[in-house]
Amino acid sequence: MARVNWDTRSRMLIKDNRAIGTGVGFDAAPGNQESCSCSLGRTAELVQLVHNVATHNGVGLKAVFLSSIQGNVASGNSQAGFVLVPMFGTTFKGNAATGNKGPGAIVLFEENNPTYSFATFTQNDFYGNDRDRPGTVFSPGILGFPALLDQLELPIGPAAHCGVLNLGAVAEIEGTLPLPTVQLSAVGNYWGSEGGPAPTGPGDAVGGTCDQNGGVTVARPFSSAWFSFAPLPD
Repeated sequence: MARVNWDTRSRMLIKDNRAIGTGVGFDAAPGNQESCSCSLGRTAELVQLVHNVATHNGVGLKAVFLSSIQGNVASGNSQAGFVLVPMFGTTFKGNAATGNKGPGAIVLFEENNPTYSFATFTQNDFYGNDRDRPGTVFSPGILGFPALLDQLELPIGPAAHCGVLNLGAVAEIEGTLPLPTVQLSAVGNYWGSEGGPAPTGPGDAVGGTCDQNGGVTVARPFSSAWFSFAPLPD
């Protein structure tokens, strides 16, 4: 596992690496949990995860409060391709999540600031995800930050072909606040089919059972063609 922690003064580029056969392929999260809450805007500006490949791990790439997640590939992971907690200005663009047993991407929103979201979540490829999810509980402790998440067991339900599983705001899963609506704009992505996302058929699903705890994912208009990744022929 490539685990990367930083404090609020760090500037970091994680680029052109490969992670195979670990619990979390790339685990990028703030290391200074006590002081991070007062400087998260700066943290989001400083760290980028670019052009990495994660395959046959539990989670492929975990990205908490990063500024840029671009051009990464997560394939054949057992729990999820990506786990994403956005901050102000986070970019998730040009990535590929293919053939992961769990969802292509699990998205959670920071517990005390459910309005934090992505500046852009587009031009990504999702295909063949969430066909064989290994269990009904997202393992506690796999996120590592915020600390609250270490104690949570997130009920994510049976495999539902989720390209993106939007779990809404974390605090609402715990039941500490009224459920807000947390919208993820995921327009302009490819979902594995020319016809766009769907709960059955060749494409991955968005919305419906893939939106939970007040999460709402908007996927239209969608792309009808691959961007940067195409599957190998059988």
